[in-house]
Amino acid sequence: MLYASPIWAAAAVTLLKRLHTFQNIQLRRAANAPWFVRNEVLHKDLNVPPLLETIKKQSENFFNRLPQISNESIREIPAYDNSIPSSSKRPRAVLNHSYQHFPSLKRMKMS
Repeated sequence: MLYASPIWAAAAVTLLKRLHTFQNIQLRRAANAPWFVRNEVLHKDLNVPPLLETIKKQSENFFNRLPQISNESIREIPAYDNSIPSSSKRPRAVLNHSYQHFPSLKRMKMS
């Protein structure tokens, strides 16, 4: 699943929330933790980064390696310009987003 993290970065916010919820449930099961233990504590104690942070980090690594790829199709892709409004929905735009307040998950642009 993490192999295609640049693709997951462009997924809908509701789908990302489902993935994050699934990860939290599985961590709770693995640790046999009661319901009142916070998810942040589970992530910290089990040394497992939240899924969205992992996706963001792997996406950043992928986009940083793009100029070194010798594939002609990839080289023909126009340069990414964050100032163009239509670029805000491209997968690379995830690098400018932060995910805050998971109960009311919102994709926010970092300034």
